[in-house]
Amino acid sequence: MERREAFEGRTERYFTDFSEALAWVKDGGKAARQGWDGWNRGCMWIRLVEPEGTSDFDYGMENMSYLEMKTADRTLVPWTATQEDLLEKDWFLLDEQAP
Repeated sequence: MERREAFEGRTERYFTDFSEALAWVKDGGKAARQGWDGWNRGCMWIRLVEPEGTSDFDYGMENMSYLEMKTADRTLVPWTATQEDLLEKDWFLLDEQAP
């Protein structure tokens, strides 16, 4: 069963670890940590960005995938997990596709 199918229909909050959250994000979803400010209001979350090809802006170099965070002040920034992020089991899978 696909992760998205397993998630659909859940009414309770579902918390998990980073490995499952990362798999969810790689499938096109968003994830957040309960420990982040505003996680329950959709203020902060991460998603995968997968640029395609090259552009004139990057001098023809290949663009690589990266994780991006929507911050509480409504900006999008590249995101790198901390040790705490990797080890906590308070990740929440958001039931929506990343825009």
